Amino acid sequence: MTPVESKSKRIYALVDCNNFYASCERLFRPELNGKPVVVLSNNDGCVIARSNEAKDLGIPMGAAAFKFRDIFEKYNINLFSTNFTLYGDISNRVMSLLREMSPQLEIYSVDEAFMIFDNAGFDIEEYCRKTVDRVYKEVGIPISIGIAKTKTLAKLGNKIAKDNPTIYKGVFNFETVESMDDILRPLRVEKVWGIGRKNTKRLNELGIYNVLELKNADRAVIKSFLTVSGERTLLELNGIPCIEMEESEIKNTILTSRTFAKTTNDLKHLKEAVSSFASRAAEKLRMDECACTFVTVYISTNYHKETDDQYEASWTETSISPINYTPNIIKLGMEALKKIYKPEFKYKRLGIVLSGIVPASETVVSLFQTNEDQKVKENILGGLIDKINSVEGRDFVRFASSGHGDAWRMGQHMVSNRYTTDWNELLEIE
Repeated sequence: MTPVESKSKRIYALVDCNNFYASCERLFRPELNGKPVVVLSNNDGCVIARSNEAKDLGIPMGAAAFKFRDIFEKYNINLFSTNFTLYGDISNRVMSLLREMSPQLEIYSVDEAFMIFDNAGFDIEEYCRKTVDRVYKEVGIPISIGIAKTKTLAKLGNKIAKDNPTIYKGVFNFETVESMDDILRPLRVEKVWGIGRKNTKRLNELGIYNVLELKNADRAVIKSFLTVSGERTLLELNGIPCIEMEESEIKNTILTSRTFAKTTNDLKHLKEAVSSFASRAAEKLRMDECACTFVTVYISTNYHKETDDQYEASWTETSISPINYTPNIIKLGMEALKKIYKPEFKYKRLGIVLSGIVPASETVVSLFQTNEDQKVKENILGGLIDKINSVEGRDFVRFASSGHGDAWRMGQHMVSNRYTTDWNELLEIE
């Protein structure tokens, strides 16, 4: 495996919004600060977000709401239905601010992004602390930042910062620790980005239980047990960057992106890329029997050409209910592209991110449907296309880039106002 060729002194800073959905609900309800908050999935069925106070009460992620009804009542937990319109708008505000703070920004999910610094001539840790303060002051969302030479370590550093707010004040920097071993030894190996439950079991069979043991493991052995992906993780833990934001699937997020062979400002070509990437991402989504709520598109010019004017932007579109039908995802991708495209720039890179991922069983049909006929047809068509492409080759059957689909309506009984996107639901002050 060949490590990624990177610029000297490249540093990654992974920004993550703390308990994002719960924090969005608190944004316009400050009286909820310090109190347990839980956000429920479609039809208020499962727990998909928790404040720290709710976590301390032992409420697990993905728990069926009806099984914890007594706990909710006993501890007076504040329950909310998902408000994806609000979350999507707040996400756009956070990412827009981060884009101002970072020379390069790679969107990772609706609530996470990598800030990238090449040969920075300033104190990155101090700059990240200012970023934490600014995001909270201007958007109202608390964030944590992990700083490191690789994305895997930056993700790990972010978790350390989030789990120890009193000690690290929102920022953990692997570049300044005195002993890497002392930091990694207490961390369980399943905390590492991309390891997952199955790989954790395999590593435990090898006698590897903590992150330090994985970092010091034999490279050939890890590759034989966890393939190239595991080898890549080991190298990243040793400070060797190997991960690009190329077509990859990550927890709770599906990302498909490409660097173009030639720069282009042709909107037709960019639309074709969005359509192609959305189709591939939707296929992955269905393979996992999942659906997504957020569709993010990002574009950027060629930063290697210092003489050219530079531009990068991203936009997140929100579905009323989670979707996995390709035309629906294409449609949101096209709408997002329309928001950020500027014809005066030539683009080198484009990507699409699906996030807000939930099991496909959580989806609901449109309010205007009397039964699930349309949903069944979409599932059959999507599955049929996937099957044909698996036999004949990718993109043997392709969708038109324009696409279309139904907007599904969720059953929500505890949804908050869309404070930032609807004139009729603005915050009222008496």
